[in-house]
Amino acid sequence: MPNIEGSAKQQNKEKTWLWVKRHPNGITRSELEPLTGIQRRTLDNYLNDLEYEGKIYKDGTLWLPLNFEGTRLRAFDLAPEEAYTLYLATRLLVKQHDKRNEPAETALMKLAHILTADAGVGNEIAQAAAELASRQPDSGYQAIFRTLVRGYIYRKAVRLIYRPLNGKPFDTVFRTYLMEPSAIGFSTYAIGHSSKPNDLRSYKMERIQSAELTRDSYAVPSDFPGLEILRNAWSIISREETVRVVLRFSPQVRERVLETQWHPSQSYEDDPNKPGWLRWWVDVADTLDMLPWVRGWGRDVEVVGPEKLREAAYDTAHDLARLYSVSEATENISTLLIRCWGKTSKNERVFHPALFHMIDVANIAQQLLSSSASPRWRQVLGRALNADENSLFEWLPWLVALHDIGKLSRAIASYEKRGWRTEKR
Repeated sequence: MPNIEGSAKQQNKEKTWLWVKRHPNGITRSELEPLTGIQRRTLDNYLNDLEYEGKIYKDGTLWLPLNFEGTRLRAFDLAPEEAYTLYLATRLLVKQHDKRNEPAETALMKLAHILTADAGVGNEIAQAAAELASRQPDSGYQAIFRTLVRGYIYRKAVRLIYRPLNGKPFDTVFRTYLMEPSAIGFSTYAIGHSSKPNDLRSYKMERIQSAELTRDSYAVPSDFPGLEILRNAWSIISREETVRVVLRFSPQVRERVLETQWHPSQSYEDDPNKPGWLRWWVDVADTLDMLPWVRGWGRDVEVVGPEKLREAAYDTAHDLARLYSVSEATENISTLLIRCWGKTSKNERVFHPALFHMIDVANIAQQLLSSSASPRWRQVLGRALNADENSLFEWLPWLVALHDIGKLSRAIASYEKRGWRTEKR
């Protein structure tokens, strides 16, 4: 027996959609009520359903149609191995993202149904979909993901509020040219034109606080290179200029490194300075998103260059040594003295060694007490110390230098247990 109630609901929802389609410049809910004869609460439900299905969208109080028919996929036949290839791609997306993604979940279930019915396989695909469904839902993320995808499919600009890392949120109108997943941080990035600052930008999905479609249509510029824009990127960050990263891998991981084509520009050779080691290099636009990968190799990799990346690896090694209380007894006394801080800055990596600071103040004191300076200092100090004012410059500067002698110790250098070189006064 047919479900009359369900059929009537579908007809009313279809009628609502057709009335919205007849108003390409938008129509309000109150204007739809007399046209459809549907009560307000029920009409709201239909409109929300149609929006979820990607048929309409809302701009302020207006509901507007989307080119739903023009973006529907035509039916196509897949061989079992082709369908399984799509599963592997979707599975990789699932593994590299920590949030529930309903479109990916639905795609997996459809593939599972096809393969189970037609090829007798596919149970693991359904399990992957169930795994994705069990993740903690994030309604905000889901809505933003759908809005960005629809903006790209329907070529509609999206109004965003974006919060940069450690920055203040700002609003911008964004035209999506490309969406790219990244293994770093389990993230997806939207790449396109941002009205602020009127240039190409890559925005991390998790940092978008809100997104809504606008009526502003756009076309992807003919000179936009597509995936070629990421040619020089290690993951996402890209530009025309590149920097060469040179790494030295130990014999223990040499074969593992050579198993994979990590980047199109990579090349390698036997290391001329360390027998058995591999010298490996790539040309990338930025090393920021490469650093976590380098750290992942632990003690089996040495950064040869560039210097900035080598310093970052050096700092990581010392941070780990402090974290695990690794003894630094093998360092000579000169190295230890240079690493004791005298003056620090807001950047914990930038400091002035205590030994240098003591020498600085000694030299300044010597100049102030020399015969070329004002005699007033010498006279006042000579009387106070009951000493010959003309001989002060020979010995007093060294006593002045000793004012920070206490900083030449591990106890002061590791004050508040934050480690050598990083403390602030």
